Amino acid sequence: MRKFYRIICIAAVIVMALCLAACSEKEPTYNPEEKPTIPSSGIAFVSDGTTDYKVVVPESMQKKEIVARNELVEFIKRATGVELTVINDNGLSFDPSEKYISVGNTEILRSSGVTVTQSELTLDGYKIVRKGNTVIIAGPTDYGTLYGVYGFLAHEIGFEVYAEDEIKYETYASLDMLDFDIAEAPDFEKRQVGYYEVYQNTEYRDRMRVEQHGHDWIYGSHSHFAIMPKATYYAAHRDWYSADGTQLCLTNEEMRKEFVSNLKTIIANHPDDSYILLGEEDSATFCDCDNCKAAISKYGTESGVDMVFVNKVARDIKEWLAVTDPDRVINIGTFAYLKTIPAPVKINDKGEYEPFHPEVVAEDNVFIYFAPLHANYSYGFLDEKENAETALSLKGWQAVCPTFCIWTYSANFYNYFANFNNWGTQALQYTQLKDVGVKVIYDMGTWDTGAPSFERLRTYLTSKLMWDTTLDTRELTDDFMNNYYKGAAPQMKNYYNLMRSYLEIVRIENNLDATCYVNYNQSKYWSKAYLDQCLGYFDQAVKDIAPLIEDDPTLYEVLVNRIKIEKLSVLFFTLQFYQQSYTPAEQTAMIDEFEAVAKVNNVMYWHEHTNLSQGDDGSVALRIEAWRLAV
Repeated sequence: MRKFYRIICIAAVIVMALCLAACSEKEPTYNPEEKPTIPSSGIAFVSDGTTDYKVVVPESMQKKEIVARNELVEFIKRATGVELTVINDNGLSFDPSEKYISVGNTEILRSSGVTVTQSELTLDGYKIVRKGNTVIIAGPTDYGTLYGVYGFLAHEIGFEVYAEDEIKYETYASLDMLDFDIAEAPDFEKRQVGYYEVYQNTEYRDRMRVEQHGHDWIYGSHSHFAIMPKATYYAAHRDWYSADGTQLCLTNEEMRKEFVSNLKTIIANHPDDSYILLGEEDSATFCDCDNCKAAISKYGTESGVDMVFVNKVARDIKEWLAVTDPDRVINIGTFAYLKTIPAPVKINDKGEYEPFHPEVVAEDNVFIYFAPLHANYSYGFLDEKENAETALSLKGWQAVCPTFCIWTYSANFYNYFANFNNWGTQALQYTQLKDVGVKVIYDMGTWDTGAPSFERLRTYLTSKLMWDTTLDTRELTDDFMNNYYKGAAPQMKNYYNLMRSYLEIVRIENNLDATCYVNYNQSKYWSKAYLDQCLGYFDQAVKDIAPLIEDDPTLYEVLVNRIKIEKLSVLFFTLQFYQQSYTPAEQTAMIDEFEAVAKVNNVMYWHEHTNLSQGDDGSVALRIEAWRLAV
């Protein structure tokens, strides 16, 4: 116990040092959505509750163009009280005298001279351009157009989304149209976030400018057996699979031809998708037949054999598409995962990586989907001391394939109630990933349950940094806390800072680096003194917003719930390891509170429910039942 009081004291010193440093600096004036100031055009947008502007949309609208139209009309009405009239572009062309806001791929866009190309903006970028009275908002895709509308709203009315139920904007009686001439593209072309609430809620994802994993993808994970099902082929073609049946035999040419044939049918049946991952099965195995052993020797690594296989498939698919659908581009990926993480490279006389064999160099329609399952998220991905496997793999793969997708992790899969300790390194890691050429990024967190690990803050930070890696995490966090927790923000910041400091000390003293399978399920990691101090912060946070009981009871209930979601983390470890230090009445009260808050917030599992290594599926209901039996 004395040891953990010492930890608390050290953590308190760290927090105090951070606070003193902050006090010694000039009060930050940073706005996390700040962009170069756009001057007024001098043209009235809204004046005394009326507007001459109309929204123009394509006569035939894509899915996200419809969303863009609706969001523009909705939030301008909320901010000004004016409901914009919407018309379609039938019979219209660009006329600078007309007061139009053109949204998406309209005739006005096409006749205006404004170009929105994927090469300039990526798929999700956009332009907002004022030409005369007309304002044009468009991207190369309907997603880009939607994000352009959010950019327009951010500049015009201060629109900012912190969570699915916390959106900020200013209100105006009169409003000028700004002199727009901006083009913006995200740092990562595709940004996918796998946290439960944003994963479940399409509207929330759209507003955070992220997508569900698998959007535009035919397959986005382990797919070899989906393409070559064992139920169909295994009995008659055992040699098409590894001896243990866990993987395909990638050197079997007969299998590859059937693989390509099946793949053509699959691609033809998914005409709107652009990506497919030819992903090995989820097992740390590789075929060990004589041909595969010889190929590993020839190409340097298991990944070299895989690259040769994928390159052959990619060439066949490209030739087929050139005949059957010449305008279509399919990006074909392969995993760098488990056995195939090490890149098929060697070091030349200059100390540089080069391909182990010419045949492993990626075709121009091939990309690598790197999944650093064992990465240490307490450090940068290019740290060759602390993240040797990940750093060397990323640098090596650059010599083989310039196009990366990456699957990162932001959860403790052994216990969701312990915050994942990458708060201070995520921005650095994203900057490094951008620098090595990552094009698509998917961050997998608590995907199967609501979680008490600052899920909304993590969603906010991750989506912001995926769009712009230069943003400052500390300032983003401060802005989120102030707007999401409002009067409770000071105490929630205290908890956040203490939690981070405490986990860092526990990490150092116990060698618990932030991998996604770090195991915090031992009492020695959770000092009761620390847990009690955290509970005190939560209690004070609720007291700080007590005036809202009279002034705004609805907001009070919302904020109490937001506080108590995070309190679940501390209650979990308190009940798990210190339940008997409380009276039966106190135990029951804590369990009742835990159960009620968990139910309201979809907190269903305390660890990844598909991982049975701990003897159960992680059901929160079963954990609550066990605590009640122990009262």
